[in-house]
Amino acid sequence: MLFGALYALVEKRLRKFIAYSSINQMGFLLMGLAGGVLQSIEAAVLFLIIYVITNLVLFIILLNTTNTSTQKSMLYLSDLNSFAKNNPLYAIFFAIIIFSMAGIPPLAGFFGKYFLFLAIFEQKYYSLIIVGLVTSVISTFYYLRMIK
Repeated sequence: MLFGALYALVEKRLRKFIAYSSINQMGFLLMGLAGGVLQSIEAAVLFLIIYVITNLVLFIILLNTTNTSTQKSMLYLSDLNSFAKNNPLYAIFFAIIIFSMAGIPPLAGFFGKYFLFLAIFEQKYYSLIIVGLVTSVISTFYYLRMIK
């Protein structure tokens, strides 16, 4: 989780950024599987369903948009600078998806992480919760950077 969060923090290329972000998100999934009880596995499955849907929508948005100055697909995070001006509807959906991936309430990503943390807390894996919270804060920072 730390590896994915820290590398995504400094990555400038969009696809690698999403890949490192996915490493971080899969750490949350494994956190749920580490609980080893039905409640934590159910929370992990819920998180996985939410993650797959949000990533699918994110890729649909990114694959259907181009950089307006070069008319090529967006390769860098800086290509998102004029995204809201050129594609306002896509930009709204993009922001909602990114907020959900960051775990901002009341979106689905928040509930996925909430139930994961709750299940792990009941199993008394406090060090795992601390690592999860730290990487969640780091990921929120770089997700908000994308929206900015």
